[in-house]
Amino acid sequence: MNKERESKFPRPELGGRVEPDKVSEWYNKIIKEANLVDQGPARGTIVLRPYGYALWKQVQKVLGSAIEDSDVQDAYFPAIIPE
Repeated sequence: MNKERESKFPRPELGGRVEPDKVSEWYNKIIKEANLVDQGPARGTIVLRPYGYALWKQVQKVLGSAIEDSDVQDAYFPAIIPE
């Protein structure tokens, strides 16, 4: 990988083992540093960026038939947008 690409796409330090009580913190750091998400307008929400959304679509594609076969019903909830 050349230096120019490295500077444009910094890699988060993944490190070794993640302590069980730190997994959520580690995961949130990784998805933010990978530019997969941004913070949403309301506390505790996220906005999927283009690559994050593309990954989400692939997860749905791969797991979709397995989920349908298990009689799980889809549900969507209203977006939370503060005034």
